[in-house]
Amino acid sequence: MGVRTIVKKFPGPVRRTLRAAYGRIPAGLRLGRAFWETYNFLQESQEWDISRLQDYQMRELQRLLMQCHENVPYYRRVFDERGLKPADIQSLGDLSKLPYLHKEQIRKDPQAFIARNRRTEGLAVRFTTGTSGQPLQFYIDHDEWDREWAFAFHLWSRVGYRPGDVRAEIRGQHIPGPKPYTWDPVIRVLRLPPLVKEKETVALYLETIRSRGIKFLYGYPSALTNFASWVKRYGLRVDLNLTAVLFASETLYPWQRALAEEVFACRSYNFYGLAEHVVIGGECEHSRAFHCMPQYGVTEVDPRTGEITGTGFLNHVNPFVRYKTADIASLPVGHGCDKCGRQYDPVLPDVEGRLQDFIVTPEGRAVGHCMMTFPFKESRTIGRVQVVQESLDHVTVRTAPVDDGNPLKFAEDLVHARKVLRQMLGDGVAIRMEPMSPEECTAPGKLRFIVSHLPKEVRCYDADAR
Repeated sequence: MGVRTIVKKFPGPVRRTLRAAYGRIPAGLRLGRAFWETYNFLQESQEWDISRLQDYQMRELQRLLMQCHENVPYYRRVFDERGLKPADIQSLGDLSKLPYLHKEQIRKDPQAFIARNRRTEGLAVRFTTGTSGQPLQFYIDHDEWDREWAFAFHLWSRVGYRPGDVRAEIRGQHIPGPKPYTWDPVIRVLRLPPLVKEKETVALYLETIRSRGIKFLYGYPSALTNFASWVKRYGLRVDLNLTAVLFASETLYPWQRALAEEVFACRSYNFYGLAEHVVIGGECEHSRAFHCMPQYGVTEVDPRTGEITGTGFLNHVNPFVRYKTADIASLPVGHGCDKCGRQYDPVLPDVEGRLQDFIVTPEGRAVGHCMMTFPFKESRTIGRVQVVQESLDHVTVRTAPVDDGNPLKFAEDLVHARKVLRQMLGDGVAIRMEPMSPEECTAPGKLRFIVSHLPKEVRCYDADAR
């Protein structure tokens, strides 16, 4: 029985005491072996030349493909149908011998993608954001989350972040209770709900960040800039002494970066990643291009369309090989960075595939696409989703089921989703649910998650409107 399982059996006050005590342990001991092995490796390997990085990629790729061939039913079938063995993949270019993987394939038969030599009991379940209109659920390995954070911290180190540094997160949903925030002593994170408007709450956020000596803000661009815009509108004093604002999970528009840097008087940092853990890339000290990390996986970019495909090394229980992300990179794509010297491949000028509208409430709050996915992402029956804002007080939610096998549960999930949306958007917004057409249900590709029919001057992403 694991430590976390044992701790969960203790009464609430005992758990809180243990968590607080654990949070006081130095980061060198608290973050764990998997984290530090990965983090230290990344700090060293960022200096490697391209040949050494590719050798590492091939070793990790061979290890992953052996696992897929021997233990994952879908990949075993693919290898057999094509008359291939993992040993036939002798170079990164040989990956083209294997087919692309699409999200729809996993949704139709999720069990075929789970390794038979791994027990799923006790494993964490992850959810994609559902910005394609099709949320996906899958398992991750025991130490995968620690290793993922090691990659994130390594990227953030380019703007001064060090493991153990305190940060504030403005993302996620509403936090119930007497205080509009929570403090996690284990990972030393202050969590602030993103849907903030009232002057008193905005001022409380600033004071809480200041009192805890926080140097880094992390969250969705829409959430961070919503906070920044209210700080600016109320004319509140900002003396936070921040080192950087860390953006993630949504497209970062130039006006959002400029607003955050103006209000919080610090630089910003942006990186690109996916819940599926197949591609990760971030800016360097001197460039805003995304340097995709070869230690994380193999990133392919279609030279004609710019579509990104990823093969991730972290997950051996629910592996993704040649997974079509449906995100689009700006062309041309480079190789290595002349400014920082890292030989990462590829280097993407930008990622265009996450452009989206916002849902704007009558009160002027902007709700970004990551927030808007929360009502749907845990449902196993809701397939495609599209949210259409007809006006400030009217939103239409268009949905389709995963299949026709459980209509009652699908109806229940829709009722729950509508209830959560009501809490997020407020009583001043009418929410209408309607089904998608059969043609839309079967259409391939990435469905635009949010469609806004608001006038240009009220669309919150429009720079001129700010």
